[in-house]
Amino acid sequence: MPDKKEIIEKEEDKKQSEEEIEKDNKKELVVKEDDEELDKEKLEEIEEEIKKQTTISDEKKNKINKKIFTNLIICICIVLYFVFINLGFYNLEPKTYLKDLQVFSIVTIGITIIIFEKAYKKDSTDLTIYGIEMLILSICTLMTIFIGINYHDKYTYIINSISMIFAIYYVSKSIIIYVKLKRKALKRTSDIHKIVKK
Repeated sequence: MPDKKEIIEKEEDKKQSEEEIEKDNKKELVVKEDDEELDKEKLEEIEEEIKKQTTISDEKKNKINKKIFTNLIICICIVLYFVFINLGFYNLEPKTYLKDLQVFSIVTIGITIIIFEKAYKKDSTDLTIYGIEMLILSICTLMTIFIGINYHDKYTYIINSISMIFAIYYVSKSIIIYVKLKRKALKRTSDIHKIVKK
């Protein structure tokens, strides 16, 4: 039968070992809490970075809207231009109408030259594109003289078709600009993997 001393010593050893286990558990809990706080901080940083990458700043939104608005205004002006050409076809005498078309073609060519000069001086691709579009418009205006003389019966249909082509072009151009600029605005260097590695 074991002595009282042995029993007491065994109990003390048990208590000491239990206390050590509790201390170790507490340490693990503290470490786990610290890890949880670090994880929360990392998650918050990742969320902020995701928000930055999925939202566009007001300045970039305004830039995108300005480009789209400019293209739509040009589209409306060109469609109205062709509407007035059609109205002139019905309301003016053929001689004055042909002279008006010649004047319009000279004016559009002049505007084209001015736009190309500005594009060259500013080294702007946007102005160059507008210049090319204006050149096509001036060519179409010159062609209206030929169409008016040779295809008198189908003239309004041809002019309406040309204006519809311009309208479709500018609407699709605006959509492409919106998609490209939005992608460009959202395309930033991603710091998420750096945050995760920390």
